[in-house]
Amino acid sequence: MKTIRTCVVATALLVLSVSLSAKTISVTQPTGGEFRAGTSMTIAWTKNFTPIGPGADRLLIRLRHRSGDIASDLGLIEEVDVNSGSYVWTKVGHTKTGDVPSGTNYSILLILKADPSTFAFSPEFTIRPTFKPSMSVVELKAIRIYSPWQDVVFLFDKPNPVMWDRSVIAAYDKVYFYVRRPDGSNAAFNQMFATAPNAPYSNSSNDPFCWSGNCGLYMITLSQDALLPSPNDQYYLDMFTLDRKYMGKSKLFYWKKG
Repeated sequence: MKTIRTCVVATALLVLSVSLSAKTISVTQPTGGEFRAGTSMTIAWTKNFTPIGPGADRLLIRLRHRSGDIASDLGLIEEVDVNSGSYVWTKVGHTKTGDVPSGTNYSILLILKADPSTFAFSPEFTIRPTFKPSMSVVELKAIRIYSPWQDVVFLFDKPNPVMWDRSVIAAYDKVYFYVRRPDGSNAAFNQMFATAPNAPYSNSSNDPFCWSGNCGLYMITLSQDALLPSPNDQYYLDMFTLDRKYMGKSKLFYWKKG
């Protein structure tokens, strides 16, 4: 009888051990891609178990980075209830220990606090630098270009915003610009675009991209046939007044098919 009871207990322990070791978590978001530092990201997961015991429902969300064959844990993003299934990271690139630099090969690491052997990590993604309009000008002689900013994507056959600080330019003075390729050659079949006149953008004071509060706005729409091909689909804007007293130049951005 004792032998039978011992076997029953051993079997129960074995079943419990298998059950515990079979716990899994899977990351469903993010699935890769690019995120700009300071913006939000939804982190989501699924699990195949019900937590049992005090504190067994706590999940650690951490940021992971890979450099070659070496992966590093960069710090805690948040501790949450594993049953919630998702968490919105409201400031991409920021952990409890501080900000991380922009770059590639980042991933989300999920660890069950009560059982660190139960973990999962997401596909790798890229963190882009925070958008800073003040850095979007390569050559600033008077016209500060706020849009397009570096690495933004303009779409063919869609209206795309060109925005600049018009503080030093008279309202009656037109502002012209060329779309150019990285080598400086014209990209829009020698077509020059112009505002008529340099009227203020009516929503300047409320637009988060208009840092001066006094911006001009021009919505440009181009088909793919109207733009010459450029390496890596990159272009920049060369903006100026007719007498070229005031000039500005944007950083490289992309023009792609939506």
